[in-house]
Amino acid sequence: METTRTREEMGCAMLRGEFRTRVTLRGSMKPMQRVPLSATFPALLLALALSIGATSLEAQCDPGSGLGGVGADLIVGDIPSGTTFGEAGGFHGFSFGVSLCNIGTDPAPWSSNNADHPMILQNMYRLKDGRFEQIGASWMRHLLLPVAQDGCGCGCVPAGSSALGAGCSDITSAAVNGAQDQLSAPSELLDASEGTTVYPPLLDPPISDVTSRRLRVATADLDPFLNLGAQYFAEVVVYAASDAGAGNGANAASVRPLDLGNAPVYPILFSQPTITQKSALEVWADLDPTVQLAPFDDEAGGQFFLATKVTDLGGGEWAYEYAISNLNSGRGARKFTLTTGATNVSSIGFHDVASHSGDVTESTDWPSMHASGILSWETQNVSSQLLAPKALWLAVQRLHLERIRVKQYQRQ
Repeated sequence: METTRTREEMGCAMLRGEFRTRVTLRGSMKPMQRVPLSATFPALLLALALSIGATSLEAQCDPGSGLGGVGADLIVGDIPSGTTFGEAGGFHGFSFGVSLCNIGTDPAPWSSNNADHPMILQNMYRLKDGRFEQIGASWMRHLLLPVAQDGCGCGCVPAGSSALGAGCSDITSAAVNGAQDQLSAPSELLDASEGTTVYPPLLDPPISDVTSRRLRVATADLDPFLNLGAQYFAEVVVYAASDAGAGNGANAASVRPLDLGNAPVYPILFSQPTITQKSALEVWADLDPTVQLAPFDDEAGGQFFLATKVTDLGGGEWAYEYAISNLNSGRGARKFTLTTGATNVSSIGFHDVASHSGDVTESTDWPSMHASGILSWETQNVSSQLLAPKALWLAVQRLHLERIRVKQYQRQ
């Protein structure tokens, strides 16, 4: 799968030739359609967005950020609170309160007896010096007993204790969402595009400290002396079989800007509202007009985003940043490829968030290779390792950032 762009279209007017990119997903896929050369740069890769979603939406409820869908449609309606649990081993543990809203037309099942209930994952991001990086991820919280409210302003239609009715909301506190013994391994989310999971949870490693299983962030990524001018963001994403089965999974994530308090506690403070029905990369693209964002689906019901940022360093040099987010693909991605030709490339990098607290998913960085005009990052194939790092269960860790810094030199 590949698309083509001239370097002139990518901000490298002094160079000629073609610059190609390719993403490899697990399994087979139809060839991507070529994007017209007049299209904007980010579409270069994810014009494999053959369709951004085939769901037909109807206006059951619009909480102010977009219409709800037909069937159950769960969104994170608000991130109203946050808690810091302390530090251990150079990491801090966090958790966020969550208000879920069913903005669809049908009740969302909410069973405590089987896997037919929502699950949430929590993430944290940092925007520093123009670079947007995920710095923390939590284990998964199963939500088992809804308390129907009308917090979404949609007019709640209660559906009993085993479902969240149309228009209804359910709120869980930061303390509840950070209860360590109630958090299960992200690797047990079997397929995010279908909302299927292992339940009851099987993996139960010892809880070693206050950060175990919680949203775990390196203290160095929070230190204000090391992160001058940095902005921080919380993201919560909800997965449920009913939501996914109705084709309403594309609006599952919401983001809230954070104001972290002083060290060493770093209490969670808020001065801005929750940005609903948008993932972290979508919010970054809204904040930075130089970021180009392209969605694409995996032809199996899952969706990715590719964010691209190109910076002119002067002297004929350019920096390229690519961030890949897996919103809900059960297939995952295992390879990212750039065709650079004779271009000189340096400062090649990669960044993601490691799994933690005994989750079985590997966390090895994707190694890069640059040879014969091809620059690529690739993890192991799932045939050689079932839980290869980010290969199959990229959706579990929610956001995977691939950082590429490419310096382009003018030909003499």
